Amino acid sequence: MTMLLIFAGIVLLFLLLVVLLICLSVSIAGRVTRIGRMVTTPMSCPRCACVMPKIRMPTSRRQAWWGGMTCPQCGLELDAKGRPLADP
Repeated sequence: MTMLLIFAGIVLLFLLLVVLLICLSVSIAGRVTRIGRMVTTPMSCPRCACVMPKIRMPTSRRQAWWGGMTCPQCGLELDAKGRPLADP
């Protein structure tokens, strides 16, 4: 019974380690971050080429719900993929 519990604990730790490595893997260069299947690269504003901050602060409900951000220099509103949004 004790051996079974030890084996189950080892398997659980191994699975936890695998999930952690898959979810939080970072490339060696440090520029491209991989989170699960989503790859994020540093985003820049298409109008003024300002690099967006890594932690975004949504300025509208649409940004909070669907993603996106506002450029801190020129005020251009971008969607989650970095494309300029058309005014609704």
